Amino acid sequence: MPKVALVTDSTSYIPPEYIRQYDISVAPQILIWGEETFQDGVDIQPDEFYTRLKTARIMPSTSQATPGTFHKIFSNLLEQDYQVLAILISE
Repeated sequence: MPKVALVTDSTSYIPPEYIRQYDISVAPQILIWGEETFQDGVDIQPDEFYTRLKTARIMPSTSQATPGTFHKIFSNLLEQDYQVLAILISE
């Protein structure tokens, strides 16, 4: 049976324990907050995001994970002979 790896982006909001248990690769969405840029789940965690959201004068915007991030994830998995199933945000 072939090895299959699951790839998603951080908009999936999969609990961290499932990510670890099932070895899911997650590409972080980009959060842009004024002059600051964060990788969702890497540079800023949900609790910090919601705390900032309550008091922020400027609302954040988002951008999809970068093509380079996906290339790195996919290349790493393919080098390990995985077939990749990617479930991603469409717009």
